[in-house]
Amino acid sequence: MSEEVKIPVLGITIGDINGVGPELIMKVFSDTRILKVCVPVIYSSGRIFAFYRKFLNHNGFNYHQIQKIEHAQEGKVNVLNTWDEDVEINPGQQTENGGKYALISLKAAVEDWKKGAFDALVTSPINKKNVADESFNYSGHTRYLTKEAGEKDSLMLMTCKDLKIGVATEHVAIHDIPSILTREVIKEKVNLMHKSLKR
Repeated sequence: MSEEVKIPVLGITIGDINGVGPELIMKVFSDTRILKVCVPVIYSSGRIFAFYRKFLNHNGFNYHQIQKIEHAQEGKVNVLNTWDEDVEINPGQQTENGGKYALISLKAAVEDWKKGAFDALVTSPINKKNVADESFNYSGHTRYLTKEAGEKDSLMLMTCKDLKIGVATEHVAIHDIPSILTREVIKEKVNLMHKSLKR
């Protein structure tokens, strides 16, 4: 008798609430076939999706609001209410709220990730200019997640069916690459790529 296969639970951050994250999430999960292969849990607020459903005239997007990840249901888009307050949303604008709630979403998801509450973390885009504060002094998600995982180094990968690319320098200006991309860095990144592919 075969054991029933459990589909993976994905923790998904909302990213900048004024950015493309909410729209991307709505478009991806409007195709309900994806709900047969994963259980999405979006760290945000139902109010964000209520706003964007109206703003984008996308009434076909349905979601299930929960207060804890343990309440997530298969076959539904689960929105874990990570904050309760009403938030001003300004699509396409760089605002303090955009960064503040992107960080609240990310930190809540990372806490559950560290507890093993879900199988994989998906991060929506952030604006590095409005998310920077004392607790997030990073150029992007990768360095922050490396630190939270207690690792010395990490490797950002871009993958598709036939190609896997390991990014050696991450988020830096082209003119800074010669001072960053040393022989040692290349060696470390190649070793990380090799370990990752084997795993």
